[in-house]
Amino acid sequence: MRRARWDIARFGLLTTIALLLCLAGLWPAASGRAAQKKPVDAGSLEKEERLLSTEDGQNLHITYYKSTMEKDAAVVVLLHMKDGNRFVWQAEPGGFARRLQADGFAVITVDLRFHGENKGGPAAAAGNANQGGAGKKKGKKNQGLNLKLGDYDAMVEADMEAVKKFVHEEHQAGRLNMAKMGIVGPEMGASIAVAYTILDWNKEPYDDAQPGFQTPRGQDVKALVLISPEEKYQGIQMAKLLPAIKENKQIAVMICSGSDQKEEAQAKKIFTMINPPVVGNKEKDTLNSERMYLKVYTPKLAGTDLLNLKEVQIEDYMAGFFDKHLKKLDIPWRDRKSKRERPKK
Repeated sequence: MRRARWDIARFGLLTTIALLLCLAGLWPAASGRAAQKKPVDAGSLEKEERLLSTEDGQNLHITYYKSTMEKDAAVVVLLHMKDGNRFVWQAEPGGFARRLQADGFAVITVDLRFHGENKGGPAAAAGNANQGGAGKKKGKKNQGLNLKLGDYDAMVEADMEAVKKFVHEEHQAGRLNMAKMGIVGPEMGASIAVAYTILDWNKEPYDDAQPGFQTPRGQDVKALVLISPEEKYQGIQMAKLLPAIKENKQIAVMICSGSDQKEEAQAKKIFTMINPPVVGNKEKDTLNSERMYLKVYTPKLAGTDLLNLKEVQIEDYMAGFFDKHLKKLDIPWRDRKSKRERPKK
């Protein structure tokens, strides 16, 4: 399988944090909020349960939150931790999926194989925001589901590809813009997200025109949020994957973690892999700082246990990040079917 500085102080007053984020473009200024349109009632927006099929015969349950922006809509895929499920994002009425949808994003929450409502996985009840994650100590990868290395490979190569196929279908139908795609991955999901991003960017374009004018097959993932990522997760090694992302100026990355000593050390180590200290080259350092972010939160919690906490507000940071690095991207919608398969005009 093809594996693929902005450091905010951990402690401080909320107003200080908000000011720093406003300067970085990841928190809306008060005047900007006043100028915005009346907020959308997220509960009135369309949501659908879908069942996808993978190439190796697995069924995947997803929830699809349609965007009202259609061809201008960026799309965000929300993954989960090991033993977790997609419902962690779906609390009603204030879950993160609904928040993104109200902001104009198309959103897809995913149960990866053997998780959530998928065959062989534990049943999940809607509305239980942190089911599968709460109370589980980070690093205990052998607890819960007995997954093998091949299962993680299949999550990347089959499950995520099935999700991407669905995104492509919605793109072709004019309901979103797949070239503005982001992924949120907590813990296990972080490794899956990074590995899939490399796979997506390694796809050769269709052979339907001269180089430079070909229709792309991939290269759509432009933003990643990695929550409590691990340097090594069941054979998926960040050190082998992240150099390609570091060099790719089109991909923005936000890394978040709790303040547990080991977890914080892991997050900072991974962050240096994509944004290493640069001495004597201020131009390059500035370029990286505009698309690479690190946030360490006070609670000693991991992954999706950081969600829905007023003292943390991780959802605000993620929403600001996607607004800047997905929603505001100047990438027009284009037909993604091979030119050889399009009807002749």
